[in-house]
Amino acid sequence: MNYRIEFPISNYVVENEKTLSAYIDTTLKYKEHISSLYFPLGHVSPSLDFWGIRAPHFAYDQQHQLIRENIISWENAVHEIVEYTGLPVTILLNNTYSPHFADPDSLALISRKLEFYRKRFRVKQITISDTQLIPFLHDRDFPVCLSTNSHTSIADLDRILYLNRNADFSGIVLQRDLNRRPKHVLRW
Repeated sequence: MNYRIEFPISNYVVENEKTLSAYIDTTLKYKEHISSLYFPLGHVSPSLDFWGIRAPHFAYDQQHQLIRENIISWENAVHEIVEYTGLPVTILLNNTYSPHFADPDSLALISRKLEFYRKRFRVKQITISDTQLIPFLHDRDFPVCLSTNSHTSIADLDRILYLNRNADFSGIVLQRDLNRRPKHVLRW
């Protein structure tokens, strides 16, 4: 059986050297089955000159102060993982970011962060669930992968694909319920 997956990079790969080393060893062991390393875009703020962060509980202390060392450590870990494995990355821009898509300042920060990653890593694609980002990403020459979410039905996906029939998707990630109905999905 030949399969390929996107392999997520957890916030916790930086807990200690053994955790990072074990992650790299596992990635190398299954490399032939990994299409890309996968992580969300992460924290976006105009006051930051560092980027590689995902979950708020990882980025902030109990007084809601940013923990710069955690962010830098995570970014360095991702760099080390990519360097050892040679794998490309897939970056998730999910609905967490949707409120920022209408704000030009937020889009500028998102663009800046995507460019930061593109300079450091081979970016395979940007996975989105909000289709309003398609023109924004295509204008910046990023391959776009559409991800359906838990609220997407077959009819919703059909409508999204029809409305974006001229969009060039590098892939479509189907949520579990859609995956269970392959005959309906295959008609596209």
